[in-house]
Amino acid sequence: INQKNIPGNDILFLMAEKYFCFEVNGDALANDITVKCTLHDNNYTNGFMTKTAMALIECIALVPKSFVINFCPYARLKRWGKEQTIQNIRSAETEAGKYVGLLADLPGPKLRLGTFEGEVVLDRGELVDLHCGVSDGLPTQANTILGEPVKTLPVEWDGLSKDLRVGDPVLLSDGLIRLEVLSAPEHIGEVVRCRVEDGGILTERKGINVPRTLVKLPAVGPHDLDCLEHALSQNVDFVAVSYVRNASDLAPARERIKEAGVHTWIVAKIEHPAALEKLNEIVEAADVVMVARGDLGVEIPLEEVPAAQERIVSACLERGTPVVVATQMLESMVNHARPTRAEVTDVATA
Repeated sequence: INQKNIPGNDILFLMAEKYFCFEVNGDALANDITVKCTLHDNNYTNGFMTKTAMALIECIALVPKSFVINFCPYARLKRWGKEQTIQNIRSAETEAGKYVGLLADLPGPKLRLGTFEGEVVLDRGELVDLHCGVSDGLPTQANTILGEPVKTLPVEWDGLSKDLRVGDPVLLSDGLIRLEVLSAPEHIGEVVRCRVEDGGILTERKGINVPRTLVKLPAVGPHDLDCLEHALSQNVDFVAVSYVRNASDLAPARERIKEAGVHTWIVAKIEHPAALEKLNEIVEAADVVMVARGDLGVEIPLEEVPAAQERIVSACLERGTPVVVATQMLESMVNHARPTRAEVTDVATA
C-alpha cells in the first residue's frame, strides 16, 4: 500500500472494530489482504509490556503485509495521551519485525448530543425538546406541557434548529432511537420539539443523524485542522476525513499535508448520500476511500447499503484506488472467539 498506482484488486482492507487483537491463521490470509482494526486507548497502560501489548506484537507478526490501526475519534488524542500509544505501537512493530500503518480518524462534522448525567429513557409517543447550541448543564426532564411531560436533550450544534423542518426524522445513537420533528423554528440556537417514534435508552454525547438534511458544516473545520496538525506531528500514515460530500471537502486536508511537507495519504469516508452523487470525483481526489457503513447505514435505508457498497468498491477498483470496507466486520468476535457464518461471508465478499 506504499505505492499509489497499485491495481485496485490487489488490496482489500478488512475492518474489525471495538477490539484490537484476534486470532489470525497466517496461512488462511491471502497475501493481498490487509487487516485494519480499531485500537482503543484503554488497551494500554503506562506499563507497556503487558499482556495486551504482547498480544499486539503477536497479532502484528501474524499479518502477512501490514496491520493498520485506526484512531477514532482523533479529537481525543491530546486528552487521552495517544502520543504514548503511538510510541507503544512503534515499539511493538520493532519487536514484531513488521511495519504498522497508523490512521488518524478526524472527527469531522459529526452532530452530537451534549453532556448530561445518567441515562434518559425515551418511550414511544413521548415529547422531546432538542435545545440546539447547548453543550451541558441541561436537565433531562422539563415541565409538563398541556398535561404531557416533555423531556429535554442538549444538542451541541446551534445550527440544527435552522436546518430541520416539520416531519424530518432525527436519529440518535446510530439510528437506534428515532424522533420526528413536530415544530421547528428555522432559526439558529432555538428549541426543536419532537415526538419519539422508536424509543430506547440514551446517554450523553451520542451521535445525531438527520437523513433528509444536508448539514451545513465543513468536512474539515478548525478543530479538524488542529487535530490534523497534531496527527502529522506524530507521523501517522493515513488521515481519514469524515462526512466527505464532494472532492472539495478534501482540499483543506490536502493543503495542510502539503504545507507540512509529508506524504500522508487521505482517506475519504463515504457516509452521506450526497457523497454517492459525487462518487467519481471523490475517488479521483482521494488516496483511499472508506465505505463507512455505520453512518451510511443510518443516512440511507439499510436495504440500499449493499448496493451502495458494491458501487463504491467497483468505482475504486476501476481506478486502482485502495478501498476500505468498514463497520461491524467480525462484530460478534468482540465477545466470541469465532465469527458468525454471515460475518465470514461479509468479509469474503467485501
